[in-house]
Amino acid sequence: MINESTPHCHLYFGIQSKAQFGKIFLFLFRNDVKTGFVCRKKDQRDKRCNDYKVRFSCQAKSCDNVCWTKWYNRDKPSGSGDWEHLSALIRENPGGSLCSEPKYIEAVTADREIPATKTGEKFHAYSPTKGLICRNKDQKRRRRCSNYKVRFGCYCRSVSS
Repeated sequence: MINESTPHCHLYFGIQSKAQFGKIFLFLFRNDVKTGFVCRKKDQRDKRCNDYKVRFSCQAKSCDNVCWTKWYNRDKPSGSGDWEHLSALIRENPGGSLCSEPKYIEAVTADREIPATKTGEKFHAYSPTKGLICRNKDQKRRRRCSNYKVRFGCYCRSVSS
């Protein structure tokens, strides 16, 4: 359920939930942006709920005091994968708009701007503090990662221009 550790935004536009291990859920009591995620054991055929990861998304305009960097695309998916790693981006763009402690990350494919979470690819890292790392070896059927671009959301006072 939404609680004190949930990001504070005035308007949530998405909730994503998935099982950590085991079966995919069959019956959910709640899975919406207003209430959050609730799996009740009594609703399940086997009377068990899995361990789930839940992530909330908010629109940049609805989050308080968040400024977004420009888009960065430092790597192509050739070789071992696509490495849009925050530390490398900071090192390669001194004095740029990157902050040292971003609170949000957005990643889309460089060509068609499909959100990374909609591509079906597996990510080694996808977080505001690490950036996006897509390794070719983690993909199904020997596929290569897409080419991604990323941007970071920082508290406005910590973004330099």
